[in-house]
Amino acid sequence: PTKATDIYTRLWCVYEIFFGAIQMNINVELARTLTKCGTCASATARCSNQADLRRIRAEVEANGGFDGVDKAVRRVTRDSRLQMG
Repeated sequence: PTKATDIYTRLWCVYEIFFGAIQMNINVELARTLTKCGTCASATARCSNQADLRRIRAEVEANGGFDGVDKAVRRVTRDSRLQMG
C-alpha cells in the first residue's frame, strides 16, 4: 500500500484480513502506517490480475459474501485502533 491508495480498494488486502481473522481464526493486527484505511467496501475492491479477481470473488461468495468480509475488516480495524490508543 501507499499513502495515495486506500488499502480497501485492493481486494487482496481485504481478502487476507478476512481469511486470516475469520477463516483461520488468527489474531490479525494492522500495522502502524501512513496508508489511508478508508472505508471497507470489499464488493468494489479490485485486483490488477483479472484471474485473481475472479478467484477471490468466487471464494468470498462461497464463504458468506462481501458483507462478512466487510464486517471482519471493520472489526480488525477497530481492534487495531483501540490497541494503538
